[in-house]
Amino acid sequence: MNYKNKKYLFYIEIYLLPIVFFCGVIKIIHEINFVPIFNNAAIIFSFLLLLISQIFSIFKFIESEFKSYIKVIGTIILITIAILGLWASFIISIFSYCNSFSINYENKRYYIETDGFPDIYYNVYEKNNLITMRKLNEEEIIYTFKNLNKIEDKDARDIIKNITDKSDGEDKIWQNSKHINSSSNSIANQEFENGKKREEILNNFEISDVKKIQNSSYGLIEVDHAMARTFWNFVKIKGGKIIFISEAPDTSPSVDGEVTEKGEIRLIFTDINGNVNKYKSTDGGYNWSRYYSNEIK
Repeated sequence: MNYKNKKYLFYIEIYLLPIVFFCGVIKIIHEINFVPIFNNAAIIFSFLLLLISQIFSIFKFIESEFKSYIKVIGTIILITIAILGLWASFIISIFSYCNSFSINYENKRYYIETDGFPDIYYNVYEKNNLITMRKLNEEEIIYTFKNLNKIEDKDARDIIKNITDKSDGEDKIWQNSKHINSSSNSIANQEFENGKKREEILNNFEISDVKKIQNSSYGLIEVDHAMARTFWNFVKIKGGKIIFISEAPDTSPSVDGEVTEKGEIRLIFTDINGNVNKYKSTDGGYNWSRYYSNEIK
């Protein structure tokens, strides 16, 4: 290989390697929860490296010894690819950027990350080491931040309070409608109280549609779906028919269940962000309440 070919090969490597590097960085930071400063520094560095390589490659192509018409066509193609590629990379970088702030609680560092567009929600992370952190689910947030007065930052305190209040509120909201005052029911719940409507809805499903709970006649069936929310009915299979018992206490898309030796029914829901919520029923699935891992041995 002569000097000219080696030079062109070197320029091609300069053009391609930053693209591979940028894609690799994005993939890694979506698989590993890095602390914000490391996460954001990696994104900015890889994007700037990609930008510089694109500009460098265009100028080197213009200075090449190709014929004029080849250089004109090639330059237009390179500029077009660069504009579209950098624009897409910029959008990806924005959504990968970690917008967060840190708090100290009982000698540990935590990060509160703002996420979601247009619906804003918050994730809470615990710092593991110098460059990584671990995401806390709602259960862990409740048991970690027991004393909110220890959080000095007011905004952080309000965010944590909203998360814990929401979790506590769900325990009260998701009760079977026949045990609560009908005036507090939504229009949807009132319509669902109508036995005929309920029967018509379940008649649209087959037993094979039921997500069965192992070693029991209970199961869950998806009756509606909206964005990241899935509406489940807790049912019982009896005599080849699906019998409604109650609305499931959560709208997460993933759910697993079990029935203990004592007859207690437990449901474990996981939302799209990996947050886990656990519920139990001691009356055959008519009423549900939240439970936490350290409450049940």
